[in-house]
Amino acid sequence: MRVEAGRGNAVLGVSDRWIHVGGAGREFVDPRLSEGFLRRLARESGGRYVRAYYASRLIARLQEGAHQNAAPVQRDLWHQPGVMAGLILLLSAEWALRRTWGLR
Repeated sequence: MRVEAGRGNAVLGVSDRWIHVGGAGREFVDPRLSEGFLRRLARESGGRYVRAYYASRLIARLQEGAHQNAAPVQRDLWHQPGVMAGLILLLSAEWALRRTWGLR
């Protein structure tokens, strides 16, 4: 919102103010920084809380935790039970439809 006060052609003052209009979700009730909540959330989720002042150190912390030389896990698709069950189901459905329609 922008408000200007004036007398005649002379501007006496200007004021700018941001306001939120719309839904009243929980996150908008008190949108200020809540470090206590963020610390608790980080602790309970196994993460770490970093203050904005130390954001430059965040990249180094992320690189410390990343497994740079971890070998990719390779799994044979045909040995997955869900894939095999799906293939058997599709082939059975195709066979049943062919028998129903009189195809060989």
